[in-house]
Order: sequence, then structure tokens, then C-alpha cells
Amino acid sequence: MMKTHVKLAKISKKTVAFIAAATTLFAGLSISSAAPQQASAATRDSYADTVGNPTFEAARQKYGLPKDMKDGATLHAFEWSFKTIMENIPDIAKAGYTSIQTEPIVKIKDNRKLGTGNWYLNWYYVYQPTDMAIGNYVVGSEDEFKEMCALAHQYGLRIIVDSVSNHFTSDFDVIADQWKDKSYFHADKQISDYNNREDCTQNKLSGLWDLNTQDSTVAQGMLDLLKQTVADGADGFRFDAAKHIELSDEVFGGKTSNYWDTILQNGAQYQYGEVLEDANVREADYANLFNNSSVAGGGITDSSYGHEVRNAVQFKNLGASHFTSHSKVSEDKTVNWVESHDNFANGEANIPQELSDEWIKYGWAGVTAQKNGMSLFFDRPYHDGGTYGTGGTGTYGNGSGPFTENSKLGDAGSDLWKDPEVVAVNHFRNAMVGEASNVSNCGDDNCLMVERYAGSAAQDGMVVANANGADKNLAGTGTKLANGTYTDEVTGTTITVSNGTVTSGTVKAKSIAAFSNKTRSGKVSTAEAYPNKGTIPGTSKKITLRSYQSTNTTYSTSDGQSGSYQDGDVIKIGADAKSGEEVTVTVKGTGADGEAIEHTYTYTKHGDPTYDPNDGTQSPCDKYCMEYMTKNGYDPDHYVDAEETYYEGDTNTEVTSVKVSGDNAMDLAATQSVQLKATVTTNPEGGRATVKWSSSDESIATVDSKGKVSGLKAGTVKITATAGGKSGSITITITGEKPEVANVIYATKPSGWSKMYAYVYTG
Repeated sequence: MMKTHVKLAKISKKTVAFIAAATTLFAGLSISSAAPQQASAATRDSYADTVGNPTFEAARQKYGLPKDMKDGATLHAFEWSFKTIMENIPDIAKAGYTSIQTEPIVKIKDNRKLGTGNWYLNWYYVYQPTDMAIGNYVVGSEDEFKEMCALAHQYGLRIIVDSVSNHFTSDFDVIADQWKDKSYFHADKQISDYNNREDCTQNKLSGLWDLNTQDSTVAQGMLDLLKQTVADGADGFRFDAAKHIELSDEVFGGKTSNYWDTILQNGAQYQYGEVLEDANVREADYANLFNNSSVAGGGITDSSYGHEVRNAVQFKNLGASHFTSHSKVSEDKTVNWVESHDNFANGEANIPQELSDEWIKYGWAGVTAQKNGMSLFFDRPYHDGGTYGTGGTGTYGNGSGPFTENSKLGDAGSDLWKDPEVVAVNHFRNAMVGEASNVSNCGDDNCLMVERYAGSAAQDGMVVANANGADKNLAGTGTKLANGTYTDEVTGTTITVSNGTVTSGTVKAKSIAAFSNKTRSGKVSTAEAYPNKGTIPGTSKKITLRSYQSTNTTYSTSDGQSGSYQDGDVIKIGADAKSGEEVTVTVKGTGADGEAIEHTYTYTKHGDPTYDPNDGTQSPCDKYCMEYMTKNGYDPDHYVDAEETYYEGDTNTEVTSVKVSGDNAMDLAATQSVQLKATVTTNPEGGRATVKWSSSDESIATVDSKGKVSGLKAGTVKITATAGGKSGSITITITGEKPEVANVIYATKPSGWSKMYAYVYTG
């Protein structure tokens, strides 16, 4: 996470608080004095268990993946579930990724009432742990995590887990009981100066409860969690917000810390920290810390380098200097990207709108083809950001953020990660481990050339990114490659080198070529349906079928459809499904290497639960959230805070009955409102109809569009719900009088506050 979360800040502006004079609010927090008890898992040696395992080694070598994770490329499967990752593991290995990075996998606050189809409101909650235990509703269970790791190892892949070791959630009430002890957290104070080391490491980041990393119980609990994660099959960690955890030689408030020295001894083979650079961050010290705690290399995110790369691709300039600017940490201890999930989700300088797939690929070629630290490919959510929005090239579809909500949390994202040019760059990197590199321009700043060389045509090669609108003739270009002819993996074309000069060869306009003579893995191919899973709103759901480098592609659905398809074809499913029924789609094809491909995707009719106002929770959707949903065609009542789940939409729906239930008595001295529920029965079952509410006497009580009745004075009133020509009623008897309120305080809760307290003294 970055030091500020733009979207999170908006959501945290909760609804205006109403506090009556006679009411005093108390904290009501239960403080547990018992230390958490966790069984410490046996330490698994990830390096010996993978590289030292003949079965793993055979698979790794089959796909040409580097021995050490730092030498390869990692796919950041942003918000993918474990099941989704498993579906894609064969293609991830073929695509030349050495590792897969998951989301945080620990327990989190359950916000499914927001709708798991809503990325904008949900993505950052996976970075707000509530417990040091594995499994959550976004990624899956601990058993599924074990299964995923085992399958990855069968394909020579390794798993990196995003570890949130700096903080817990901002909502103290939902923290697990064994950790609900304020001595396990730093002071309830927000960071005000990110350049002040004590402030940055000892206080709250964005309102999140900051773990007391000087406390031995906290350190041991985190170590137990990390060891269990490695025991379950993980091979590495990315430490979120690492710069917000003090180093062992820093003394704050008279306290030293053994936190890093404790938790990094967990058995993982590769570990790196998210270190976003401000003044006084001590990047080199953090890089050495993680590198020395890893078996075969580790380090930190080189965010200043990433910023420079994004400057290049944002402003469409491939000048070589943009791709060689490691200034604060040695390049062998870096993790490098074109963009990260924070850059994307928080809209750094509007970059998500401005980065198209084409320019992301150019940036990836410049970062990944050269000899430097590990490369990280961030997989954007499906059709989000860049050119995917309906607003046109370079704009978001909704005009307000990177998430166009085309898929659900847990789904696979954009398929750019397996684009033939991206894959060719990955294969090139894997084939050139240990060789020297040189980055230069081939004639102009729209043509970038990355050379790798060891002194023979059998070993050398180059990647060329040509962003020009015309083919690029490389003849006459100086090179460090040995004499010989080199073949491009993507197109099969060649270049010839003689006496330090390219004598012939061309790269097509707006394309990437990877020239070498080394054997690379087979082509990635698959048949897929997008979005991968989710719910079927309304009468049907449109899904897009993809035949990515596959032939003989066919589909069939559990509701009776079938046929062949071409890449990009759209079908509708679920028209005849009942409410709550699952609809499956099976797609088949023949891969580019002749292998049989089959995938099955599951969708649920009306599957998202709605918010129930009777369950004691409150919707966090504020005015910004409501504006977002309304602008993008979501019904806020359905996704956020409505009891009623029936809607207009099925023109052939016949309503057979309407039943109203709820309290039939109200004492105004104690309460001034009751919530009613309308149960609508339809033919066919699962049809939808709009419910309208009315009151027989609005001087006694009124009723809103959601069935909430507000009493005004004593009397008897009939409340009626009508849908599809049918109606149901309930009679409510109202007694007593409303209490008089002499003073009313209206206040807006300041950003970062978890609660408000009002003390009113009378008499």
C-alpha cells in the first residue's frame, strides 16, 4: 500500500453523526489480557523443497524458468482467488513467469455486503487484516492455498505471498479477540510527517491500527503466521509498507526492535519489502536486510525507478536513460515494474487512464529484458483503466477511477500478461540469466534496444521495442552482439550481425521483437470466458468468449446453449435460470502446441447478498460511494443498504402474492421507526418486480421506498406494499409520544477517526 489511499480516504468520510443531548457514547471496547496462543509450524526450507527437489527441478527446466527467483519475472495476480490461479498455472509456466504473487491471504473484515463485484469499494480491504490466520473470502481457504502451492510446484513455479506485517484493520471492533489488546498496537495517532522516521514507523498509516513491532508477542505471532504460510507451500514474501517498520538499530521512545530479525527467519527463499521513497527512508539498509535474509537474493521495490519508467511510457518516450536510473539501491537488490497495484488503484498522476496496453508492453520490454532485479508484472482487473473504458482511448469508462467493474474480486484480470510479445520478453530474460546487458536507442527515442551478450551467437540476443508508426530498419545499428543471425520469437524474422553492426533486419511498426538463438518454451494458448465467474443480474448475463491462440474452440452451457466461437464473441446466459441457480459454461479448444484445453466457469443467478438493516451493521457507503454507483448504473439499494431485492426487469414475471412482515407495534417513547419486509412470490420463481410502499395516514406514520416506517403520533395506520398488481398490508398500532430533544449536535466525523464522543452536561 502507498502512504495514502485516495479511494480509501473518500470511503472513510462516513455519514453525518446525529447525537442527542441525553446520549453519551462510550468506547465499549473489550480488552483481552490473554496473549495469543498459536502453534508454531515446523520450519520448511523452501529453497531445498523446490530447487533441491528433482521433481520440481524437472518441471522448472521444462519451462526454462530461472533457478533463482530474483532472476525471473513474477506475475502479480491482483485479487485473483486461489482457484483462479490454479486454473491458469499451466499457462503461467508457459508464459515464462518464475513466480506468482498473491494478495494478502489472512483473515480480513468481511465486506461482502458491498457486493464482491465492486472493486472500487473492496480492493483495499485485503490489506486490512483482522487476525494472524490464513484464509479470506476474496482469495479462498487455507486448504485451497495449500492445493494451489502444490500445483504451482508441479509446474516449476513458486509462490510469493503479500504479507501485511505493519498493521491491522482500521476497525478495532472486528479484530480477532486474541489480538484485541491495545498494548499490541502503537499509539492511536496518525502519521503527520512521512519524512520523520519515528512518526513514520510508530504511528498509524491511513487510520490503520499500527502493530507494536517492539512487542515480543506480536513478533512471535507474525513469525508463526509466516512459518505456517511457508509450511503450506509459500516460497517468498512481499512485505507491505515495509518502510513503516523500524530497523533493528533504530531506537524510538527508548525502545529497540527485533521484529525484522525475528519474522524474516521463516524458511522462505525470496523476500522483498515495499519501500516507497521519501527522505530518510534508508533504502539501501532495507535492501540489504531483505537480501541477507533470503537464500538466493532479495531486496526492495525501486519505486523511483518505476516512476521514471512510467514517465517514459506515459509521455511516449523510450529514451534509454529512463530505463537505467537505479540511484538509491543497487540494481541486483530491486523489484522493478511498469506499474504496481497502488500506482493503478490510487491513480498516480492519472497514469492508469493514460497507459495503454501497447505502452505497458514497451515499458515491460525495457525493464525485463535487461539484467537487473526481479521484474513484477501487475495484472490489471479485466478491462479496467487504459484503453478499456467506454469513454474512449485514454479515459476510464466511468470517468472517475480505474475500476470499470467488468469482473468480480477473485477473477483473473486482463490477459495482457500472456500477450505473445510479453511472453517473448519473459522467455528472453530467462534464457539470458547471468549475461551482461546494454540499453540504448536504435536511431530515435521511439526505438529501444536491450542487448544481452556473452560472446557468441549461441548465447547473445536483443529485444527491440519499436513504438514508431513505421517499420524500423536496424541495418547500420551498432551492437555488442557476436557475429551471426538471430531469430525473433514473435514473428520468426531475423537480423544479421557482422563486426559490431546489424547488417540486415527489420522490426515492425508498434511492435516488440526478441531476437536470439536460444530455445524457448512453447506458445501460451487457452480458451476462456470473461468475466470468469460472478452473478447474473437481471434476466441474463453477457460474457465474452476468448480463443487466445487456440483453435477448434467450442462452448456449452448448463442452460442448453452450445456452439463454436471466435475470439471476442459474446453470448448471453442465464435467461432461464431460477434465482440462486448456478449456470456453468464450459469452453474447449486446441492449443498452439496441440494440447487439449478445457475450462469451466460458474455463474450464480441473483447471487450477491444484500445488506440487511436488522443484522446490526451499518453501510459504509457515503455520498461519494452513492454517486459512483448511480453514475455507473448500479442500484445502491441492491448493493449497499436495501432490504428489498426485487426489481423491475422481467417483463413476463407474474406476481402471485405479496406478504408484509415486521413489528406491528411502536412506542414512540422508546423508538420512532420500524423496518418492514416485503416477500414477493412470482411465476416463474425468481422473477423480479418493483415494490412500492404506502401509508394509509401520513399524519400518523410515513413509509419510505425501502419499507422503513417512521412514527409521528399515536394512532393506528395500515402500511401496504404493492408489486405487479398484488399487495400485502400490516397494521401498526402506535402509542406514546416522541421525547423532546432540547439540544441536538450535528458533526462530521474527521477523516481518520474511528469513533466520535460527545459529552453533554445538563442541570
